[in-house]
Amino acid sequence: TVSETEQKILKEKNLKPNKIIRGVNSIIHNVAQKLRGGKKPPKLILSVSENDAKRIADAYDEMEHQPDNPEVIRGYTELIKEIKKQADVLISKGYKFQLAKEGEGYNSNSKKMIEDVKKNKRIFVDPSSKSFGTKRTFDNQNIGLQDSGYKDVNGVPMTNVELVRAVHDLFGHSEYGNGFGEIGEENAWRIHMSMFSPLAQKALTATTRGQNSWVNFGKHMRKEDGSIMKKGDKGYIEPKDRPFAEQKIGFLPDWAMDNAYGDIVEVGGREVKPVNKYVVDGEDVYEIDD
Repeated sequence: TVSETEQKILKEKNLKPNKIIRGVNSIIHNVAQKLRGGKKPPKLILSVSENDAKRIADAYDEMEHQPDNPEVIRGYTELIKEIKKQADVLISKGYKFQLAKEGEGYNSNSKKMIEDVKKNKRIFVDPSSKSFGTKRTFDNQNIGLQDSGYKDVNGVPMTNVELVRAVHDLFGHSEYGNGFGEIGEENAWRIHMSMFSPLAQKALTATTRGQNSWVNFGKHMRKEDGSIMKKGDKGYIEPKDRPFAEQKIGFLPDWAMDNAYGDIVEVGGREVKPVNKYVVDGEDVYEIDD
């Protein structure tokens, strides 16, 4: 679907409809750029390689839960430390985290989330019990379920994994309007990766790219021939109904972090490069030549 802003740009710049244009939340973007130290964020992609995504999904499936591995613990400890730094900056700018109760939240609708962030500076977060499949409790044996020391707007203590999700959605999704589909999730990972140290990046990759690849490209989404089901296929699962990935602490193979920063992206078997930036109605928008 082409938004009114996109239609205006297409008309003004005489662009073809197959140009992909993304909106930017300027407040989030300015905060993110300071945390990046001024480093340019990676370019957005137009498509996800099904083979690569299935490979990452399988790697996550095979990844061992290693809560006692010292290197893994260092990685997740660094991730949480850096997430808290990012959270502090967001809070200082007026952003609020809210654990979603029954009937609250976005129900996999990224447009609602992006609008909520822009209008209300609020982000709903699914409680950890929804994905862990258990009663919401703190667990000192699982770093993700430890008390983060942060509370939501209602004074409810947040686990580390809840805080990671809140900050990731604000920076990974809201900065450039990335959705909750496979391309949006991949772009959210790429964008947020640029704000972390190398060891924290390994933990973030497992937590975001690994889990999202499993959700969207795991065995439950494949046909008998191994290809990914499309909408209308028998057995296809709508995004909001897909199972959560098993919550594990571990690292994916190093190759799973490939293609995090390149300016060149592959679309339909050929390479393309993002080309222009415009300002329309005070909003930064980017054109990627397809």
